[in-house]
Parts: sequence; structure tokens; C-alpha cells
Amino acid sequence: MIFAINRFLRLSSQRRSLLIKSFFLLPTIDVLLRVAGYNRARKLLLKSCLSVRPLPASQAQMVRDVAWAVLTASRRGALRATCLRRSLLIAHLLHCRGISAEIQFAARRGQKGFEAHAWVESQGKVVGDSPTIGDYFTKLSGSRSN
Repeated sequence: MIFAINRFLRLSSQRRSLLIKSFFLLPTIDVLLRVAGYNRARKLLLKSCLSVRPLPASQAQMVRDVAWAVLTASRRGALRATCLRRSLLIAHLLHCRGISAEIQFAARRGQKGFEAHAWVESQGKVVGDSPTIGDYFTKLSGSRSN
């Protein structure tokens, strides 16, 4: 426990802030999806940004930090978030920082039947998932965050 606290304190203030937000927002997104459904949850998240403005860090570094925070919170938090919940949160955090992001929806026929997946793309690059994830699924549609 002390080791984890020390590691947390050594993070940059930007990463600490993103990680704390991710720990709290993943369960919130889970509830929003269950109560309001995807479209209403996405609209509520888009409206919830206090202001849309880029932070001083480089855009590429911000995208990496957002992905890291959401994936870490997903793995270590009380809620093991699905790909849709992670994607909504990544797109939301990027949107609030003025970075365009699109949630991709895709499907494939797997060994166990129909499989669906969601991930985020920003400036044509996959965020928070395997860079080649699109090679394994057929895209259905996308949903822009801003």
C-alpha cells in the first residue's frame, strides 16, 4: 500500500489529476449507460466539460496520459470497465481538453459467436487500445466527441 502511494505521489500533477478523475468517472459512466443509454450518456458527458481548452502539455503527450489514466483506473479500480465505458471516458477527457476524438464501433464473428468492440481514435490513431485493433474487426460506425 505504501509503495502504491509513493508511486502515485511521484506521478506528474497532470497524470495524478487524470487518474483521480478516471477512478471517479468510470463508475459514473457505468451508471449513466445503465440508466440513460449510450446516446444520452454521451450527450451528458459532452455537456459536462466546464470549459473546452487545451492544456499546456503537448497534444500527443496529453493523449498518452489520458489513455494511461483510464486504462490504469480500469485495471485497478473497483469497476473493471468494458471497452465502451473506457472509450466514453477517453473521448470525454480528450474533448474536455480540446482534442478531437471519435469512438469507433466494430464487430466480428468469433469462435464464440458475435463479438463487438469499441475504441477511440484521435487524429487517425487508436488511443488506449492496440494500434492494429481495426484489423480484427469490421467497423460499424463512429461517434465524434466534439
